[in-house]
Amino acid sequence: MSRWKPLIREGELLLNSPARSFQVRIVLYSAAEETPRVKAVVVQTVMRREPAAAGTIEAATIPMPELTTRAAWGAKPPRDGYNTQTPHMIVVHHAFQPDHAAYTGPATIRGIQKFHMEDRGWSDIGYHFLIGPDGKLYEGRPPTAVGAHSPPNTGKIGICAIGNFETGQDTITPVQRDVLVRVLAHLCGQYRVATDGIRAHREFQSTSCPGETLFAQLPKIRDEVAGMIQQARR
Repeated sequence: MSRWKPLIREGELLLNSPARSFQVRIVLYSAAEETPRVKAVVVQTVMRREPAAAGTIEAATIPMPELTTRAAWGAKPPRDGYNTQTPHMIVVHHAFQPDHAAYTGPATIRGIQKFHMEDRGWSDIGYHFLIGPDGKLYEGRPPTAVGAHSPPNTGKIGICAIGNFETGQDTITPVQRDVLVRVLAHLCGQYRVATDGIRAHREFQSTSCPGETLFAQLPKIRDEVAGMIQQARR
């Protein structure tokens, strides 16, 4: 048995060899006389996948699409301070629930944050950016903060397109897709991420995210992002 290793909220423990079991020990502290109570302990385990490392590019200045700030959509402050990261990859997600029919603007984003914080036990909304079917781009975590969307999360910017993009469900709207391409181009240019660093959530975990129809568009989206970056350098 190995020694105990400390973990913080949303902390990651990567195992370099197979393990049949593990233990979690919780040590409670309180300045008050009342004994602290634990509402829930959520431990997420995943089989780690390691796609080929992404390349880097020269920096390029591409404008960020109009952004609905955290204050504008009514975000709650994070419970804890963020852990910092240097982005080297961008992961595309879909929301699955809520789908397009259930989307209600900022209230939807508040609902996602509430689910992440109260049900998942995370410090904040897990994504860095979210895009509604109406093309509104919402601010999540800062890109230089570790997210909670695709373990291992460090180094990845998470972008969630609201909608269920499985075959026969929603289709990403033209304006939603346009904003996705532009925000990807902005982030790739700012953080020097090559277009092979634009990945799907399913490349890291056993999930269908970001849905079959959006996943099928990623090669074309990467080409469009590359074209925007090339144009910005002329």
